[in-house]
Amino acid sequence: MTLAILALISLGFLTAFLVGREARVRVATTTSLYATGLLEFLADEFSEKQPGVSLDFMPVGSGEALRKAELGDACLVFVHAPSLEKKYVSKGVISGRRIFAYNYFIIAGPASDPAGIRDSESPIEAFIKIYEAGERGEAVFASRGDGSGTHVRELSLWDKAGLDPRGRPWYMETGSGMGHTLLVANEKKAYVLSDLGTYLKFKKEGKIS
Repeated sequence: MTLAILALISLGFLTAFLVGREARVRVATTTSLYATGLLEFLADEFSEKQPGVSLDFMPVGSGEALRKAELGDACLVFVHAPSLEKKYVSKGVISGRRIFAYNYFIIAGPASDPAGIRDSESPIEAFIKIYEAGERGEAVFASRGDGSGTHVRELSLWDKAGLDPRGRPWYMETGSGMGHTLLVANEKKAYVLSDLGTYLKFKKEGKIS
């Protein structure tokens, strides 16, 4: 997974909103990145160097973050959906696209591994096994279902496997961020596609087993 920072530039200047004497910069970010705590850490350091500028973070899925940019509701956008990013760049909505970090996708699931994906040689093989186990009533899959970069990647894996799980009784769409979807997967003992950063943070905090 590649994280890109997309800067909205207007007449060569970063768009900001003035509140009193303070400049406020609205930042739309993926829930996956926000859940790691990295942005808040960086914001604290930024505030020390730029005390007159405050950062307002809006954690949403990549698709929604890009829509906020198009509507003028965000000054900066942190997303991880290259195919979506390129569409907005080509439309002239955003500019200054930069890759600044990398993360990884993982397939997490119950320790009992009812679909037997542990020894799969590829994500595609794992998804096929999950689908087959789901059809047998032996497995459940939790999807973000929110148009985020993670959701887009998940759908691309199903597509490459030649399968469409949407509408199947074992396929749950949470319609929410990565953190909440991980909690649902943990509660329902479901498989889930997650970014590694959020998974490790929740694991360390004891929010998921």
